[in-house]
Amino acid sequence: MAFLQHYLPKFARHLDLSSLRQLRDNYISEDLRQYFTDIVYACDWLRPEGEVEPIQVAFLLEHKSYVPDNIYIQLLRYLTETYQYQYQNSIPLQLTIPVVIYHGTESWQTRDMADYFSIPDAALKKYLPLFEYELINLRDIARHTIIKQKSGYFLRSTFLVFSRKNDKIFLNQFSKEIFKFVESKELDEDQKLYFLKQLITYIFRTYPYKKEEFQAFTQKLSAMTQTTTTSLWDLLLDEGFQKGIKKGIEEGIEEGIEKGIEISTMITRLKDHLDMLVRMLEYTSDMLLIQKLSGLPLEFIQQFSRAYSPEKMNSLLKKLEEILQSHPLESPQQRIAQTMHNFGFEQTVINNYLANRK
Repeated sequence: MAFLQHYLPKFARHLDLSSLRQLRDNYISEDLRQYFTDIVYACDWLRPEGEVEPIQVAFLLEHKSYVPDNIYIQLLRYLTETYQYQYQNSIPLQLTIPVVIYHGTESWQTRDMADYFSIPDAALKKYLPLFEYELINLRDIARHTIIKQKSGYFLRSTFLVFSRKNDKIFLNQFSKEIFKFVESKELDEDQKLYFLKQLITYIFRTYPYKKEEFQAFTQKLSAMTQTTTTSLWDLLLDEGFQKGIKKGIEEGIEEGIEKGIEISTMITRLKDHLDMLVRMLEYTSDMLLIQKLSGLPLEFIQQFSRAYSPEKMNSLLKKLEEILQSHPLESPQQRIAQTMHNFGFEQTVINNYLANRK
């Protein structure tokens, strides 16, 4: 409800928010589960005179931490399966409005679906499955706007953390605002504990914190936050151990933490270098000048220049983001190398780049 009121007000004023509910029916097939969180809410529509329209409107909430190659294809697959399910089960077709919540680092360029096609005549556009989606780009929403949000405690905290991913300085500066819901008198203890577990789990899997470092960070927060963090941190580490650490608990945990930090740093460094090259190539094609200014190997710059396209770049960033979210012991460096090779880098250039940690 708070999300609709604060971020989709043009819809909220036409909805009977008292009827808002999460739909439990899952319309998507098993092979699509990897692409969708499948968070769908339905609500009754209000007529201008205030009467409730028996027609339901559903909102598909899909969050992205990277720019997908073609968001329309992903959303269309979901909508098609939803409507097909409703039709086959004699359920009245229910309008579903796609909402994309984006919190990545690269710029999101909103395009029409027709932009992805090479169409020789505008008259042919009528044959395309055209639709729009609502974009909530947390990069473009001012921090103070999120902080001043008057309702939706956990939504406010989540969006604050999402808005500056991997930025521990920001997390430290705004920790009181992020965990402010713990002090709320409107939430009961079970609600607070649930929100805390969700938030700490996300921070654990996203930020390169060591346990002692994060405990020091929470010392200035409430006792409930400190206690929950300590117990949940151990549980999450043990969960990671069960998924693939086989060298003994202490050794495995330390290795997992260190590798997680190492891989996060490696991917951040690579993304920064690639972004720098894109910007430089916009102004000059002089490879020697770019080498001098960037400090990168000439072969690395040349191979990037030959392989680069916006589509391939988005695909590369998407894959790197997926690697960053994976478990630190699941051969991430090998996956980074393979991703770079698929983009267009030769193996020797990849090996030299990854070996240089400067």
